[in-house]
Amino acid sequence: MTYLDTGCFVKLDYPEPDSAKVIALIRGRPVGYTPLHELEFVNALQLKVFFTIKGQVRMALS
Repeated sequence: MTYLDTGCFVKLDYPEPDSAKVIALIRGRPVGYTPLHELEFVNALQLKVFFTIKGQVRMALS
């Protein structure tokens, strides 16, 4: 069983520079997912959306 950091789970769902690397490392392996991952994952994705929108607004106002 492979346990991933929440940041790695985010890379699996939200394309980032190291997403392909994470996919290659876990391919074919069972991955553990706990209720704590779920809580942190949802929070991490909300932060991604927030900071993306914040950056877009900042660029639009510049």
